[in-house]
Amino acid sequence: MIYIVYSHSYMFTFKHIMPRKKRQISQSGCYHIIVRGVNHQSIFFDDEDRVKMQNCLKRFCAETAAVIYVYCFMDNHIHMLLQTENELSLFIKKVSSSYVHYFNQKYDRIGHLFQDRYNSEPVETDAYLLTLARYILRNPQKAGIYLTDAYIWSSWKEIDGPSDISCIDRIADLAGGKQLFKSFVLQDNQDECMDISKSFHLSDQAALEILRNISGESNPLRIKQYPPDQLYYVLRKLEAAHMSDRQIARLTGINRYTLAKIRKMQKETQL
Repeated sequence: MIYIVYSHSYMFTFKHIMPRKKRQISQSGCYHIIVRGVNHQSIFFDDEDRVKMQNCLKRFCAETAAVIYVYCFMDNHIHMLLQTENELSLFIKKVSSSYVHYFNQKYDRIGHLFQDRYNSEPVETDAYLLTLARYILRNPQKAGIYLTDAYIWSSWKEIDGPSDISCIDRIADLAGGKQLFKSFVLQDNQDECMDISKSFHLSDQAALEILRNISGESNPLRIKQYPPDQLYYVLRKLEAAHMSDRQIARLTGINRYTLAKIRKMQKETQL
C-alpha cells in the first residue's frame, strides 16, 4: 500500500529520435524523478551548492505539499522519490527556477542549467517503492564515488538522524524498521530502474565541455600529465558523467590501456 499524503549550443546525440511521450500519471501520487544537468554538466560545484538545493527542496515541499521520501544528489543529476497531489510540475519548476537563479548569480553565467524535461516514472506498489529507495540510495556506490552508507548528500543519514528533508522513516517502516531497511539497502542486488544513461549518448562536443569544467583545463590534452592520484580523481568524475573509456581516450590522448592501469593501481593502493 502506497502512502497517500493529504498534508500541507551543445547537443545530445540520441540513439532513436522519437516523439516526446506523454508523462505517465501516478494513481498513488508517487514518482521517481530525475532532474539532470543539460549536456550532463555538473549542477553542484561545492557543498554550498548542495546545501542551497536542500533548502530549495524544503521550501518548496512546504509550499506545494510535496513529500520527499528519498533523495540523492549526484554531481550532474538528482534522484528523488516523492509524492504530490497534482503539483509535480509546479514543484519541479519552483525548485529548478530558484536554484538556477542562485547558481547563475554565483558563477556569473546565463542560460539553462537543467535539461528542459525532467524524467519521471509512476510508483504504484510498496514493493517498487522499496526497490526505488534502495536504487536511489545506492547511486553513489554504483557510480564508484562513495559507499552508500558513507555518502552525506542523500537521505541515508536521515534514517537515524534528523529528517530535515525526507520522510524516509516511512519507507523504513515498510521494510519492518530502520535496521531491516538499512540491511535491505546494503544488499547487493540487480535492481533495474529508470536511469539517466539509457536514453542518450553524449556527443564529443558536450563531453569536451564537461571535461573542461571538471579539470579546469582549456586544453584537455594536459590532463595526461597529471600525477596518478589527480588523474584518477578526474577519471572518476568523467565516469560519473557517463563518459566511456573510448571517449575519454579520444579527448585526452590517454589510451584505454593506461586508463585501466591507473584504476588498477588505485584499487591496489586502497586495499
